[in-house]
Amino acid sequence: MNDGQRVSQEMYDWYTRYYTRAPHSAAHHDFCERVYGKDLCQHGYMDMAQLHALLNVLQLSESDHVLELGCGCGLVADYISDATGARVHGLDYIPTAIEQANDRTREKRGRLTFTVGDINTLDFPPATFSAVIAIDTLYFSDLNDTIGRLKLMLKPGGQIGAYYTLMLWNEDDDTTTLQPDRTPLATALTRHGLTFQTWDYTRAEYDRSRLIQKIAPEFQPRFAAEDNLFLFENRMIEANGNAGFYEAGRLCRYLYQVR
Repeated sequence: MNDGQRVSQEMYDWYTRYYTRAPHSAAHHDFCERVYGKDLCQHGYMDMAQLHALLNVLQLSESDHVLELGCGCGLVADYISDATGARVHGLDYIPTAIEQANDRTREKRGRLTFTVGDINTLDFPPATFSAVIAIDTLYFSDLNDTIGRLKLMLKPGGQIGAYYTLMLWNEDDDTTTLQPDRTPLATALTRHGLTFQTWDYTRAEYDRSRLIQKIAPEFQPRFAAEDNLFLFENRMIEANGNAGFYEAGRLCRYLYQVR
């Protein structure tokens, strides 16, 4: 096993553990309610204000067929479909998460479907979807290859809505890549002839990180009592890291609407 395979296996194992434990954790439910505004079993940076901003940009309707990449246990896809009437297909590489999504939404099968799949091997037929949603998931792929595949899967006039955060790990990294038209995602989009608009959520990401730093310690005893202390530790590592990158001027976060 090489280093890349080891990291992938470790990530797979972590997310399997996360989706096995988090949906059943009362502490995690209340934590998400406090931090994100609603418990959608979020693991990432998007709160309800950002989700509503995404929906406002995309203007989905019952006529839309949407692919959500990295859907987890499907609560975000479920919310989007309920709010817009759109048909949503969720894709995630964690079987436990997809099993939960399918079990919970059986009565909505006409507009919600979920399958196990890898973002790096997308193989949907051309012109399948009118919209693709990628909420903090494109980091797990070869951007150039994935954007090329998504472009083919979009119907004429289709769109992509993506939240994308970039952190520069080294002090000598080129800070111009923090500009919305210079990020690795923007570069891949431009390479494939796609146009985009962006909205800046960099400060919102910092504010969310500071909120977690304040709130999460209140939940530490409850996570520990559930034997879910890893959930608390992960949130704190993420929040401390992101706040530090922001304060050092080495973090950006954008919402991209791509056409």
